[in-house]
Amino acid sequence: MLSKIKQMMNSKNSSFDNDAALALKKEGDSYIQTENYQQAITYYRQALNISPQFIDALVALGFALHEIGSIDEAAQYLHKVLSITPDNIDAHFMLGNICIKKAQHQQAIEHYMAAININPKFNFAYRALFDVYQALGDLTQAKSILERAMAELPASTTFIFERAGLYFAEKDFQNAVLLLQRILKISPNNIGCHLNLVNIYKQLGQETAAIPYLEKLVKIKPDDAAVYEDLATAYLKLERKQDALACFKEVVRIEPNSPIQHLVAAFSGVTTTTAPVGYVQKLFDLYAENFESHLTQTLHYNTPFKLASLIQSCVDLSSQKLDVLDLGCGTGLFGKEITSFAAQLVGVDLSLKMLEKAAQLNIYHRLEHQELIEMMRKEPDASYDLIVATDVFIYVGALDEVVLEAKRLLRPNGIFAFSIEALDAVQHFVLNDTGRYSHSIAYLKHLEKMSGFRVITNRKETIREDEGKAITGYLSLWLVDDTSKNES
Repeated sequence: MLSKIKQMMNSKNSSFDNDAALALKKEGDSYIQTENYQQAITYYRQALNISPQFIDALVALGFALHEIGSIDEAAQYLHKVLSITPDNIDAHFMLGNICIKKAQHQQAIEHYMAAININPKFNFAYRALFDVYQALGDLTQAKSILERAMAELPASTTFIFERAGLYFAEKDFQNAVLLLQRILKISPNNIGCHLNLVNIYKQLGQETAAIPYLEKLVKIKPDDAAVYEDLATAYLKLERKQDALACFKEVVRIEPNSPIQHLVAAFSGVTTTTAPVGYVQKLFDLYAENFESHLTQTLHYNTPFKLASLIQSCVDLSSQKLDVLDLGCGTGLFGKEITSFAAQLVGVDLSLKMLEKAAQLNIYHRLEHQELIEMMRKEPDASYDLIVATDVFIYVGALDEVVLEAKRLLRPNGIFAFSIEALDAVQHFVLNDTGRYSHSIAYLKHLEKMSGFRVITNRKETIREDEGKAITGYLSLWLVDDTSKNES
């Protein structure tokens, strides 16, 4: 804004005929350009000593005094300008700015309105008026000013963009889109416009409609990892997996340590041992707000209920309350199923936002924001009767350490209950292009033998739906019997 005001002041061709005063004023202007306002003020005062009604010098002195914080003195000179030339838009504009600093909003509005009534194409005054009305919460007047500015300055994208923003705030996405598209006809590479269109289509759940804008953005901003992530997500909606993989690779190019490496591996057919912590945290932090409704209504997910029912059918829970560890507890879906049988209910999860939701249930005695293996290692031996992991191991490939830690933490006759996605193959586990792991029954048998658990059941079940297809998995109950615990 300062540089624009300098240009505005110095673009004038003064017709003033006192050469000495004019020379002093020009000398002052040279100091304005270097922001040496005190020197500028000295020369402007000298010019005014020669010609007290030299309008350009009065305006310039008002501006310089304003910039050093002498706003009351600045206002005196600017009012003097208006007493000589009431239609001086620079004086009105700067007095408006001074009134804003003094919280005199109505007077500021009057000065800005005077400026645009004198010059209907004075864009600085429109901008200032819009800001005042926004600050006052008067959206009706804010909209009115924007629409007047758009009519007078149809090629200025600033006011169209702001009006689109107000439509967006009102969730009038149709009009917001129309205005943003209008901007792109004037300024095809407008980054903010493309980003806002992407955001609108994400809000509407129409990510595929954002693809043209995202594809343009990656050309304009080739090193913006977030744009590539959004584009990959949109491609996946259309099952364009190779295009999504190319975007994920660009993310890793820009951010070599990005957890998106997990998806690069998944889409490249490479099986890793576990999903990165950052990947799981980000996934579930984003997912937290709509997690339960999406699982239960969209994916028809009821594994917590099924697993809790399976436990009750195999174990007598009436004789005593249990100390329970809920691995990857999320928002507490399993906790709600088991709370009536729990003496102590402990949850651990990587997602802080998920834990905040779980805490609202007031059923957990302790919630830990940690990686589950890290948390388990810190827990004392034989401290739980039941350890549960519902749809947690779909983000963990190698389960050996988790199983051994569960065995250590369980008391004699303790139960390890968990679910996995089923893998119909000879290998132990595979990372699928969903970013999730599936495990084979052969691997479960290996883990059983390696750990010394006694398997009560590995029941094959439909654990959820994905894009209308049933996902098959295993619901497993493993027992620490007295013999195996003593042997270990």
